Amino acid sequence: MSLMQQSLRAALASSGGTPSKSKGANGLQKDKRTPMGSRRGTPRGTPAHSHPGSDAEEDDELSSDSEEMFSPYASTASIGAGDDATGLALDGQDDNALQEMMRAQIDSLNEKRTSTREEALQWLIRAMSMRYAAHAMDGSEETFFDALRRSIRAGKSSKETMLAARAMALWFVTLGAEREAEYDELASFLKPTIKSCRFPPVKAQCILTLAMGCFVACQDPYEIADTARFCHSIASMPKETPEVLESALVSLGLLLSCLNRTPRQVEQLFAETIAAHRTLLESNSLPVRIACGHNIALFYHTLGVPMVRALDVSQHTALLTTLQALATDSSRSRGKKERSQQRAVFRDVLHTVHTGESPVVRHRVMDHLLAFDDWAQIHRFFAFRTVLNQGLHTHFEENDLLHDVFGTAFATQQLIDPAGERVVHDTKSAVAKYRAIEKNRQLEQRYNQTLGMYNDSE
Repeated sequence: MSLMQQSLRAALASSGGTPSKSKGANGLQKDKRTPMGSRRGTPRGTPAHSHPGSDAEEDDELSSDSEEMFSPYASTASIGAGDDATGLALDGQDDNALQEMMRAQIDSLNEKRTSTREEALQWLIRAMSMRYAAHAMDGSEETFFDALRRSIRAGKSSKETMLAARAMALWFVTLGAEREAEYDELASFLKPTIKSCRFPPVKAQCILTLAMGCFVACQDPYEIADTARFCHSIASMPKETPEVLESALVSLGLLLSCLNRTPRQVEQLFAETIAAHRTLLESNSLPVRIACGHNIALFYHTLGVPMVRALDVSQHTALLTTLQALATDSSRSRGKKERSQQRAVFRDVLHTVHTGESPVVRHRVMDHLLAFDDWAQIHRFFAFRTVLNQGLHTHFEENDLLHDVFGTAFATQQLIDPAGERVVHDTKSAVAKYRAIEKNRQLEQRYNQTLGMYNDSE
């Protein structure tokens, strides 16, 4: 469990919240075929395997816990996602009934009693997570946005502020990309809130919400880069807590994933942030180290290894030394599980730094297996899984935003068909471009055939 998750769970527990404990409905596993840059665990029965606490034993144990190993993203989606404090059921409700229920809960956000607003926020989070609620929010979008803004800016409790920030991230995921004006407004009040916030769990959630809103709604690469720099400024603060550092780093990575069409921006961000990343690789927090490693891998994958080496040879050499140490760390000052997780992650990071290649991350949705083979898509997938949690499957089916982000539609029959694996490529990759050209060619061919049949009939 990451530091953000632990901190947020504790914060809600101390204020009367009941976070969801569910896990595994949207399970993740690493590609077991050929883990890049890593070795297989030693076979059972060999001397290395039988030795207590051996590296091989730790690596074998890791295979059963690959979700925690690979993802630095906190499951902050658990906050309110499984709770139904109002007692109102979501299952079986049609869009009209859901719309009425959501409007009633949005109205409750204007109540004076703090506990009433908190309960309404918990229900709305669950509704937007478990159902694709765009139609149910029709006509209430601005009212809902304004209510969430008030709860973030003037919340009477840390729990209310945290839940409102969480709901705001879901608001953007639900309503899609054509909300740039709302993002501008979000940034105008959320950035000062983050700067002045003294409660780490709230600060961590607000950072993630800002990044998700920017990723979904902002069309200006310069604004995206500026928001990434804002996240970097937080990650550079020496007194920030590990959960805030983790949130800032993973948010930076999410924003970096959508700048692959503007390599100049990525080059500048690399030059500005690599020193901080190198420093944070030595953090005492494993989630912070993993988030750093993932960002470094994304930089190398986006720019290409030769370009990064050309930017700063000395930085590259020093970075290789640090990554190699993390990928082979056997220090007994760390726990066995922590050593295993760290080595597995940084072997993949080191492989990317050497070759520019991404690992393959697999995710099971119902009976179907999705494979993500691009660092940008891996970052995006982890972010959406964090925000949507148990509702990820529903949004893969119904939410056009996810279809656009991941370059494919996930029809219900495809999701439940276990016959094969769907590989999700970067939408700007050569594979994706080839598929688009081939699809257009096939459509044109079918059109010409249909036209020929029509002409023959005449």
